[in-house]
Amino acid sequence: LAAAIIISEDQRPVLEEYVAPKKIHLIPLGASTVTLIEAEGRLRRDPEPTHILTVGNWLRDWKFYLDFVDACRVKHPEWKFSLVNRNLPKEWHERAKAMPNLEWMRDVDDEVLLAAYAGAGCLFLPLIEATGNNTVNEALAMGCPIVTNVSLGIPNEAQLVTRCDKNLEDLASGIICWQSATPEERTRYRQNAQAAVKELDWSVTAAQTLGLYRSVIQS
Repeated sequence: LAAAIIISEDQRPVLEEYVAPKKIHLIPLGASTVTLIEAEGRLRRDPEPTHILTVGNWLRDWKFYLDFVDACRVKHPEWKFSLVNRNLPKEWHERAKAMPNLEWMRDVDDEVLLAAYAGAGCLFLPLIEATGNNTVNEALAMGCPIVTNVSLGIPNEAQLVTRCDKNLEDLASGIICWQSATPEERTRYRQNAQAAVKELDWSVTAAQTLGLYRSVIQS
């Protein structure tokens, strides 16, 4: 093996068991950040602090998510959850549809999805483990704070991701932190998040990938 690409530093220790460290190269997952940031300017509005958004399917911990939503129905009855997902495993369908504090949105177009980020208090991602994630790039571009339980491998992560232990109390506290954020704090977050996501533009990550291919060919 001439080279291996990882998209998050969390993957490095696993790969080092099989590949020489010097052959491992970090190239984050890219996104069309210019298009996303332009959309944020068009769709920007005051977020609803109690609106908690979850997007996507891959490596989401659905049992934990639905347990969390159910518990919050009693502990935080003012919270409203939205789930954008068209591939929820069938064993969770009936439970998700029965929850009064959860709106399950299956097939939405890009404009509706981006508007959901713009209006949310935060993006809530309970994950089984770290994963490359378009959802994260979309949230950063839209200035939507991220609350999760794993490292996401993005630039300036310590300032942009509220990382909590995977239990009701810690993750709820992470969400509450953003519910109490001032407009100035949200604006500062959006500016920092968009600066970070620009480093993940396709033009940047594609150039990094192409450069690695060329170095492998020439070696």
